[in-house]
Formats: sequence, structure tokens, C-alpha cells
Amino acid sequence: MIRGERFEVDLGSDDEGDSTARATPLPGAFVTDVLERQPGASNPPKAPTLKNKTGFPEHKKRTIDSGFHQKRAAQPVQDASNPSVKASETGGQIDAKPKSWVEEEKQRIDEENRQRLADMSPAQLEEEKQELLSSLSPAMIERLLKRATIESGSNE
Repeated sequence: MIRGERFEVDLGSDDEGDSTARATPLPGAFVTDVLERQPGASNPPKAPTLKNKTGFPEHKKRTIDSGFHQKRAAQPVQDASNPSVKASETGGQIDAKPKSWVEEEKQRIDEENRQRLADMSPAQLEEEKQELLSSLSPAMIERLLKRATIESGSNE
């Protein structure tokens, strides 16, 4: 065990010998007496009045277009600035409504296929036709021919 020395500290009272240190208290330093007043006539609480019969707020018309509409409105301006590309892609026809990505891809593939067919000789065409007919089942060929007739309106 560690031996220690015991000591006492006399803190004394605050009143002893400190009379010179005390000055007059500040005027706002103390709380004054509480004064009671007579209550006035109070209004009873009222339920809020609703503007609509249903209780739901009315529709508020938005004056500012959303970011989506702003971008969509800006797109035709960009497309109109480059009409020569559109005219060459569609074969001279400019469509009024913009095409979706899928429609553009279908059109590109169709043009590519037509170009490839135009570059083939009649012998190559017949050879490719026979290869397709031999590799597909008759039921599948029949379905494809019906689909081609319905979609394109031709008898190919």
C-alpha cells in the first residue's frame, strides 16, 4: 500500500473578508416579483375551414415546363438544323414525327439488306434462296411468308 499525506483545505465561507470585492449588483441581474394579470376573454379553438369539399388540395397548374418537356422541345430544333442527313437517310422523304430508336434501327437494317440484295447477281439470289428453304422447316417458311404478306402487303 502506498502511504500518503493527509491534508485539509479550508474553503471558508464567501462572506469572510471579501466585502470590498462585492459591488452593487447590476439592475438586470435579478428576477423581479411575478405579477399576475387577469386573463382576458379567450376565443374557443375553431376547426380549420377547407377550401374543397373533398379535403384534398386543388390542382395547381404548373407554369414551368419540366426538364423532360424542355429537352423534348429542344430536340426537333437540333434535328431541323441538319435536314440534309434526314433527307438522304429516308430517300428524300422527311417524316413529321421523330422515329424511335427501334424504328431507325429497323430502317437501317432494311436499307442495308436491300442494298445487299441489289448488289447480288440473280444466280447468287437463287443460291441463297435455296439455302434458306433447305435450312428451315416448311411450317416456319409458311409462317414467315404469311407474316411478310401481312406486314408489307406484297406477295413475296
